[in-house]
Amino acid sequence: IDVVIGEGTEFGDLRAIGKSTHPDLSASTMGYSVARNKSQLLEQAATATRLWAPILGVDNVQKKIKTRERDSTSSHISYDVDAAISSEQPSLLDMTKAALQVLGTNINNPEGFFLMIESSGTDKYGHNNNIKGKLSSVVTLDRTVAAALLFMQDNPDTLLIVTSDHETGGVQIPAEGADPDTAFTTKEHTATPVRVFALGAGAEYFHNKTVDNTDIAKFVINALRGG
Repeated sequence: IDVVIGEGTEFGDLRAIGKSTHPDLSASTMGYSVARNKSQLLEQAATATRLWAPILGVDNVQKKIKTRERDSTSSHISYDVDAAISSEQPSLLDMTKAALQVLGTNINNPEGFFLMIESSGTDKYGHNNNIKGKLSSVVTLDRTVAAALLFMQDNPDTLLIVTSDHETGGVQIPAEGADPDTAFTTKEHTATPVRVFALGAGAEYFHNKTVDNTDIAKFVINALRGG
């Protein structure tokens, strides 16, 4: 694994993740450049060939919109819609650009790379039945996809897949004049089919068909093997 960018101080030590007491098992001794905020991330991504970035978050007491799974003592990154987002917290777009810089430019492995990017706000705000957060998270995802498309212009052999593992909230169009948050019919995941958008090398596999979500993983593995 060459690039890991995420949230939460609990992921800052490889020993904690692997439950190891070995004194040399740390990100820096394993060859990673380490970043803990936006400025460090942008600086390290410019030259790094391995990047470990457990980004420090803000106290959720400051956040206007909280998710059901987080309490006021956690240190997670704010979603873009949150008013308390710090100038030192990278957006999903920032993190995506950093990852593409390291994997696509700095390393530039002729065999390519696999990068998974998650925009989790659509799920979290679906659980909260918060339509403002849900829509803002879609905009965040859209900007992130745009960055991937720009990368594809210079790397036409790239395959881009955009999908979801499930829908959350049972979103429907609310009645005219109704509170937008009434668009939700549940606070849980639903069985609503989700779209799969694919562009680039091999994307025709997904065209005009319904696929099982596990088929996507099998397709990606086959593509990485040159199939």
